[in-house]
Amino acid sequence: EVSTHLRGEAGKRQVEGARIALQGNGGGLWRVEESTEHVGIFGLA
Repeated sequence: EVSTHLRGEAGKRQVEGARIALQGNGGGLWRVEESTEHVGIFGLA
């Protein structure tokens, strides 16, 4: 989704003028203390 917006190919969902994007994803297991988080920052050169 992020790269689609940066390429200007998101159609009706397009954020006009998008040049940088932040993407986050978290997860873990039920009743387990450990979890993970990923954050990506993307931009056009």
